[in-house]
Amino acid sequence: DMAVSGDEVLIRETTSYRDGTELYSNENSSNPIKVKLGANMVTEGVEEGLTGMRAGGIRELIVPHDVAKRTFYPDNVSPDSTLVIKLIVDEVLKANK
Repeated sequence: DMAVSGDEVLIRETTSYRDGTELYSNENSSNPIKVKLGANMVTEGVEEGLTGMRAGGIRELIVPHDVAKRTFYPDNVSPDSTLVIKLIVDEVLKANK
């Protein structure tokens, strides 16, 4: 099933600058992150990217700074930079089940 607002999605991701500098990755972790779509748990760019994905899906996003905005930036992430975010969906937990 495709991920829609209200669903919980188990994801792994790698975030980089466009020059390939890796900022964060849990891609090889056995513990995916659980996010609920529509609950302001991820940036606007990631929310848009995850919507419509299915379990097993991989999507690479080029996210402009205006939709990559976070309330908290790790020291290694510039708040005005375009980010490349690779999303891997492990599982989609449907809200209506």
